[in-house]
Amino acid sequence: MRADPGSVEWGAAANWNPRDAGVDLWCGDLRYSPGDERVLTVAERQRADRFVVRARGESFIAGRSALRRVLAMYVGGEPRDLSFDYGPHGKPSLCGDNAAVRFNLSHSGDKFVLAVSRECEVGVDIEELRAERRLVEIGKRFFAPEEHARMCATGPEGLSDYFYRLWACKEAYLKLHGTGFSFPASDFCVALEPGTPRLEWTRLQEDVPTRWRMERINLPFEGYRAALCSEREGELHAFVAASPT
Repeated sequence: MRADPGSVEWGAAANWNPRDAGVDLWCGDLRYSPGDERVLTVAERQRADRFVVRARGESFIAGRSALRRVLAMYVGGEPRDLSFDYGPHGKPSLCGDNAAVRFNLSHSGDKFVLAVSRECEVGVDIEELRAERRLVEIGKRFFAPEEHARMCATGPEGLSDYFYRLWACKEAYLKLHGTGFSFPASDFCVALEPGTPRLEWTRLQEDVPTRWRMERINLPFEGYRAALCSEREGELHAFVAASPT
């Protein structure tokens, strides 16, 4: 039997070791713990305070705390001392001597996924499955015509799963490039089948579809879909992030 192309074995954070090749995936709960703020900057704490809904602010704090704690393992030093640069559309990167460590964080619902690599740029996305009845209309607006047709062809039983798997792949591609939706999601096309996902075509200037490796991520919890986009040649390792003590 052929192995599931999205399968990955999730290990404990204690099993992590630094390496120069491949991509590390991290996942965990967006669970706020008192004291998470101590690893954030003043600007990050102020940003959290601006959320009208307190739970959203606490999710931001939890996600930023997890990001800083994991990245500090790769570069050394204290999580609160990490400095970030930001691209034109807000994608963060580490500054100075730490810039060789590339990363991308995604969160949805009460979970997050983080991709980290010294080998290549990465884009990752996680999507919570929701009881949304307008998937066909949303897909028509945001998907390429081929993608929308394939999704509709799955029928009512397969439509939701196909939609969220495709959406995660498309977001991972956009997040890798750091464009957000300033580059229309209908201006590139992802094929989910057969086998692993792949980028069929793109209107992104000077981009070559065969350059990118898209991968479905099977998560260690239910109710979510996730995908990774990268140029990795090294191995893919996965870890469940430890909760702060």
